[in-house]
Amino acid sequence: MTSSSLMANSIDTTHGLYVPVGAAGSGKSTLSRAWPADAVLSLDAFREMVAGDAGDQSATPDAVAVLELILEARLARQLGCYVDATNAKAADRAKLVAAARRHNVPLIAIRMETSLAECQRRNARRPANRRVPKEIVGSQYGLAASFDHAAEGFDRIISSHVIAALSACRLDSASPGATAAEGLTIDNGDRCRL
Repeated sequence: MTSSSLMANSIDTTHGLYVPVGAAGSGKSTLSRAWPADAVLSLDAFREMVAGDAGDQSATPDAVAVLELILEARLARQLGCYVDATNAKAADRAKLVAAARRHNVPLIAIRMETSLAECQRRNARRPANRRVPKEIVGSQYGLAASFDHAAEGFDRIISSHVIAALSACRLDSASPGATAAEGLTIDNGDRCRL
């Protein structure tokens, strides 16, 4: 199956495990707005909860423990999840693959299509406590670029550009009362067509 045929399927933001893969500054948190708020598991938000500072990297192990606990509970209930983290390392993604398989939910990677230069520009504009060293952003970018979704066990991969376009289309053309919880649709005629 080609990536374009994979992208022709529907995206249900209320079911499945969505894993954006990209460097700091690639737009993962912005893209998360296409999901219901309760489905977004943000590593930065969990750092904020456990340490009082979203940029406190020393709190990462505790924040990951909280994220994994909530992820397991939501997947056990067949609820959708969007893991808002770089997910650039294969070892980190392997834990997510295992969780999806344990709970028999679709596992979808989102390839963040932002250029390294733009990631670096966005990162430089962050507050000091949230700024990632430039060389780490470059490393994350390289790791994400070499990501092979099929080899790692992901069911599908979707471009961040497709989801951003669908999200904008959904907001422009949704019927009265429609919410993100209803999910996004690609090319099935219900709401948005690319």
